[in-house]
Amino acid sequence: MKKSIWYAIIAASIFFGCEQEEFISPRDYPFIESLGVTQINPNGATIEAEILKEGSSSITEYGVYFNMSIDNPYAEPDITDFQSVAISGKPDESIFSVRIDFDLVDQTNYFAKPYVKMGETVILGKSLTFLSQGVHSPVIDSVSTNKLFEDGEFIIYGDFFHSELDRNWVEVPGLEDYYKFHVTEVSRNEMKVNVDRRYMNIQTSNNKFDLVVNSAGKKTVLPEHFSFGFPVIEEISPLKIYSGDRITIKFSEPVEDMQIYFQIMYDGAFVSFIEEMEVVGNEVRGILGDTAPGEYLIKYSGGGFTSTFSQPLEVLSSWETVFDDISAPNFDNHEFLSTPDRLLAYEYIIRNEPSILSYTLGSSGFIPLTKFPNSAEFRRGFLSAVVDDRYFYFGLGTNADVYNNGYYKDFYRFDLNLGTWTKLKDFPFDYTMVTQAFEYEGKLYVVMNDYLNYRIYDPIKDSWEMSPFQVIDGIRKGGFEVVNDVIYYLNNSYDTIVKKLKIGSEPVDYLEIKSFEYGIGFNFFNVWEKNKFMIGFGSQINMVNSDTKESFSLQPVYESSYSSFIPWDSKDGFLMAFPRHRNTYEQENKIYKLIQPFD
Repeated sequence: MKKSIWYAIIAASIFFGCEQEEFISPRDYPFIESLGVTQINPNGATIEAEILKEGSSSITEYGVYFNMSIDNPYAEPDITDFQSVAISGKPDESIFSVRIDFDLVDQTNYFAKPYVKMGETVILGKSLTFLSQGVHSPVIDSVSTNKLFEDGEFIIYGDFFHSELDRNWVEVPGLEDYYKFHVTEVSRNEMKVNVDRRYMNIQTSNNKFDLVVNSAGKKTVLPEHFSFGFPVIEEISPLKIYSGDRITIKFSEPVEDMQIYFQIMYDGAFVSFIEEMEVVGNEVRGILGDTAPGEYLIKYSGGGFTSTFSQPLEVLSSWETVFDDISAPNFDNHEFLSTPDRLLAYEYIIRNEPSILSYTLGSSGFIPLTKFPNSAEFRRGFLSAVVDDRYFYFGLGTNADVYNNGYYKDFYRFDLNLGTWTKLKDFPFDYTMVTQAFEYEGKLYVVMNDYLNYRIYDPIKDSWEMSPFQVIDGIRKGGFEVVNDVIYYLNNSYDTIVKKLKIGSEPVDYLEIKSFEYGIGFNFFNVWEKNKFMIGFGSQINMVNSDTKESFSLQPVYESSYSSFIPWDSKDGFLMAFPRHRNTYEQENKIYKLIQPFD
């Protein structure tokens, strides 16, 4: 049986049959007599009619139109407002019946008109009226979800839903204060329900709640259908992780960006630990921030609920102590330079009996390597640089005596392998205060306090020259590193844009590093393995991979928090030498090795 609801205007010719017209012949259409309404009960009503004479055309459809009459049961509504039950084909007998088993409202008067149809021509019987007892209570076959959490929508599938939207409503007893439900679309077999969350603070509960569907005065209860659909962590990958590694947290339910906030318990307090978090369906992805090694229970919260995952996340140590109890010079008044197998240290201001100190990996402390040339005494603002991991260049600067500001133009090179000094050509320019010196394209580029342009030393020709290019502020005042004759730098201590420069060309933005929690300017800019930058910001370290342009916080050493250390790209890996406490500035005589893999 085909049942449908017609609201369109019937374009065909409509004829009303009566007994007297039976004797008029010949006719192309049949006559219909409305016999009555029977079997009126809580499941519907049956309309009976008789085809008195068929006519010469074949019947292609028969059925009944029906509509309610609320104000005046004797005033017929327009046929175009009627609903219909339509049955394809021709009745088996001249007397036929059609059951109306949907969209009837209890204790409501209805009109009904039986009909037959030949092509586009519709023949109607006389109107019948009856007092409805409604139809079958709504049947619930399935529901698109059994979880309630945030605002959303669900669909109820079943039967006997009234087609008028306002005659349908949904309830979930016990959750009236938390949610408001509103039916937005309905057909006989589907009901779409909007969920509006009204109250934020929901307590975690294992209770189940009934779903109640009301349709045209009839009610059906689906017991213990709904429960709170809090997203539950099903999986964390990996469960053993280093700071800076990517982490994926899989939930039982889809989540949204604003729903989830992750924390871990550290030092008796919950702190945030995921950086660059993104949500994809029911997965939260991000990078583990600079978290101390240990096991942590993960607490997540969102939308007025909180919960703690049962399995701990193990954060592995990124560092290990490789050397301890090393006799080291004071960090505050010494300059440090490194080669793959040794650290060089010397005072910022060279005083009497000045020496270069050297520390070799595995030794117990620094030992004197060589004295500076005799003329180096009481000098500051001098040039010092290591080139090719072998040659230590020294010279220039001014007299450290404020009453005797003499300028030093002498220049030397020390061979770290042979242990010998070589006197080089004197500096030919007037002012000699040096702020930076670095190797670039096989030459030594020098940044001076009193000159706009670089001064360049050529070790092959043993000659000096003035560069035609001015020193940009990022090189003069910021932090930088040279990698394969490309300069990467930060403009100033608070910049987050790493720029890329070839001397003689305009700098370009290379990448943006993440901002840091304390807003402290960087205290070192170092390159490691030729493709990783280590940028120290107070007690935080940012590592940037120059190949992938990824940037994240690296795990500090938590044995004692530090404000600075000597970064050392050694032959044994990246080392953190002699970190000092960020509050007391006490210097540790230890060297830590970065053991976290980055492949």
